[in-house]
Amino acid sequence: MKDGERFSRDRRVPDSGRIGGVNVVNNLHGRGLARASGLLASLALLAGCAGWTTDPELTLHVDSRIDRPLLVYVNGDWVGTIPAGATDATVPAGGHGGPPWTAEGRVASGTTLVTLPIPAAPAAGEGLTTTAALACGTITMTVGEPDPGPSLAPPAPGAELPSCD
Repeated sequence: MKDGERFSRDRRVPDSGRIGGVNVVNNLHGRGLARASGLLASLALLAGCAGWTTDPELTLHVDSRIDRPLLVYVNGDWVGTIPAGATDATVPAGGHGGPPWTAEGRVASGTTLVTLPIPAAPAAGEGLTTTAALACGTITMTVGEPDPGPSLAPPAPGAELPSCD
């Protein structure tokens, strides 16, 4: 061994060797791996406590003033059914991937009547909403707390509205 090179033990493993005249030893086993695992576990726990998750909560509010049940889907997964004429229904929709999310209201035939794209979980005091005026009634889907905007104007007399079939 040359002056200045000191190793308490030479742990030769497959990735060890010499670089620039100095012994290189792979130390990702034993205590080094245990320390790395402990650090990663601590960081994961901290991230969870701080509210950083890969699947944030999502709650939809639905006014379904149509004459038939409305099936609510998030990212293609069924999350609930709103009875005909129900107002201010709450649908917990977390656990279905995202963000981004796509919330849809469909009828039993599979026809999509309303779609609400949600690019990210809304911050406090923010939100998104969409309203569809249809031949069978009106549907409004909301996530978060959107600013109250202008309400949907009633259709003109004799206007042809989209079908609900």
